[in-house]
Amino acid sequence: MAKKTQKPETRPRATKATERLETISNLLNKNERVDVNELASLFTVTNETVRRDLIKLENGGLIGRVHGGAVLRAPGFLKVQAPTASERSMLRVKEKVAIGLAALNYMPHGGVVIFDAGTTVLELARRVPVDYSPTIVSMGLPAALELSYRGFQSVLVTGGEVNPKTFASGGEWALRILEELSADVAFVGVSGVSLERGFTTSSHLDALMKQAILSAARQKIVLADSSKIEAVFTSKICNIDEIDILITNADANPKIVSRLQNSGIEVVLAE
Repeated sequence: MAKKTQKPETRPRATKATERLETISNLLNKNERVDVNELASLFTVTNETVRRDLIKLENGGLIGRVHGGAVLRAPGFLKVQAPTASERSMLRVKEKVAIGLAALNYMPHGGVVIFDAGTTVLELARRVPVDYSPTIVSMGLPAALELSYRGFQSVLVTGGEVNPKTFASGGEWALRILEELSADVAFVGVSGVSLERGFTTSSHLDALMKQAILSAARQKIVLADSSKIEAVFTSKICNIDEIDILITNADANPKIVSRLQNSGIEVVLAE
């Protein structure tokens, strides 16, 4: 009787980097400390891979690495997930419309403009006059469709993977396109604005995409409603003074607005 061939033992596939970062953030929120060995076993990756993940989170300014692991610097302050695009589209609509209208003052009639994905940037896209003729590179599918439907002739999308939560295109394909792009202005959305932590978002990949957008543009403008002021998420995009203009709402905390202005950024308050 022939012997049965035993199947080789296989290890589970290593979790994607973005999934690991989110899980680590959740564990830190719950326990305020994580251990490198335990994380390596949980994710089925090497200790060195876990250490690189912890360095990424540390660069965001919210965790501190200690011997054998990491601790949460500000317990209860680390936000992991932002709402989905569908959820955000129903939040603070009046405020986002006001920001979109204020952003029109910085929208060029021609040249090259990058629109980040996001519901606040979408309000700008809905209000760009049709007699403007810039080339618009849209990271978000809703804005690209809105502009095309309204008759704009030069609307580009970067391609790449589409995030089902944000309807944003991203990934290596989109990053390569952005690396070759030179734009006059970029309108970018963020999840958090903090004097100490800078501009943040809930996804490491999302942060990389926004960094690439900003690097491609001469003028860098952030659109963020006032609820995002002093909010902090896991992944850092850039420092406050790396942005030219922040457009937010008139109900933003005046003391925070003053400190932001003193840090070197122009703050526009939309009525």
